[in-house]
Amino acid sequence: MRRPAATDVAIAVALAAGGIVEQALGGATPALTAISTAGLLTLAWRRVHPVAASLTAIVLIGIPEFLEGGATDYFATFGGVIFALVALTAYPEDDRNRPAVAAGLVLVTILAVKSGLFDAEGESTASAVSGGVLFALVLLGLPSVALGVAVRRHAELRERLEAQAAELEAARERRARAAAEAERARVAGELHETTSAAVRAMLAELDAARDAVRRDPATAAPSILRVEERGRDALAHMRRQLGVLRRGDEDLALAPQPSLARLDALARRAQAAGLDVAVHVEGEPRALTPGLDVAAYRVVEDALAHAGAARHADVTVRWEPSDVALEVGVDGPGLGDPSSLTTLRRRVELFSGRLDAGRRPRGGSAIRAELPVEVT
Repeated sequence: MRRPAATDVAIAVALAAGGIVEQALGGATPALTAISTAGLLTLAWRRVHPVAASLTAIVLIGIPEFLEGGATDYFATFGGVIFALVALTAYPEDDRNRPAVAAGLVLVTILAVKSGLFDAEGESTASAVSGGVLFALVLLGLPSVALGVAVRRHAELRERLEAQAAELEAARERRARAAAEAERARVAGELHETTSAAVRAMLAELDAARDAVRRDPATAAPSILRVEERGRDALAHMRRQLGVLRRGDEDLALAPQPSLARLDALARRAQAAGLDVAVHVEGEPRALTPGLDVAAYRVVEDALAHAGAARHADVTVRWEPSDVALEVGVDGPGLGDPSSLTTLRRRVELFSGRLDAGRRPRGGSAIRAELPVEVT
């Protein structure tokens, strides 16, 4: 179960403390003060459970108004109502927010009308009611709802920008790797050409030296020396170019082979990058062929790399009699992007597996893969 953020708890406690002081000075009864305080403390969960927490807060704040009157004259309780209305629109919760917003506005309107009737002195009932409705909708409700919508759109824009930034960074890394591979291929081609040319020249010099040895051994020394020089030059050139080719392989050579047995290490690296990863293993793990083991690991690795702005990911490895099932789920929408699935799907299909992606029933998105088990 998710816990409220420390800032939300601090705001709720501050509102509750201010309400206790205000109501004590205003002569409110302890019972009604306790009810109002409970409503204000409920706002600590306005991000975790926006519908339940906000509507509960409005109801609890409104009870003293109906039982005694004047409860909404306090700044703390008035601020609590505003926080509740903003939370209903700022933190969407599936499809329940729209009716919840309407319910919140109705509750606030009833509360404002009751307060208007309580405070009416010499005013007609119709005037008090219309004044309460006007205050609830125009001055309190609609501005709070508009503020909540603005907060939500800002959060959505930030998530999209973070996802785009992550995708651009991943694309930059892919381009850098492709450029490095292209350069290494070019260097390897040059190595082949230069080495072949050096060997051909050495063979020609050796032919000349062999003829010189047969004709006049004393004159063969210069040809043999030229062969030696060409050989030394060729070896030095090969060392330099092989150094370029092997420079990027040192870390790979020292790194452990990718394997499902190393998912905990992958989770720790993701944790260091800001993504909380929980790994769950179901069933009895078995040894896989090296290629299949690497492919399964890469599915999880690539899925986590496309987590975008998600904060938490669940990795489930389920060992079944004939295959191994993998699921990577996040609390964001990034894993449903078809453009990020092409490489993963091709890799899985190479091993006669299948891969799909989509929304999770409990929210967020997930990638699922099934790979037939090839026991070593």
